[in-house]
Amino acid sequence: MLHDFPIIIVDENLDARIVRSIIQFGYIVYSISDEKSGITDFEVIDIAIEKADLLLPRIKILAIL
Repeated sequence: MLHDFPIIIVDENLDARIVRSIIQFGYIVYSISDEKSGITDFEVIDIAIEKADLLLPRIKILAIL
């Protein structure tokens, strides 16, 4: 890993307060709501595989795996 903190993908349904807290702690955040709003859960997973060290979804996405 080339950076100090993991890159975290946050699902667009994740509470904004949680996202702000993660950013305040210095993590690099890729926000689905800012970058690719409205994409499917499968597309979110594809982005996470390509770009991230960690995916923070809402629980519903885990049910499809």
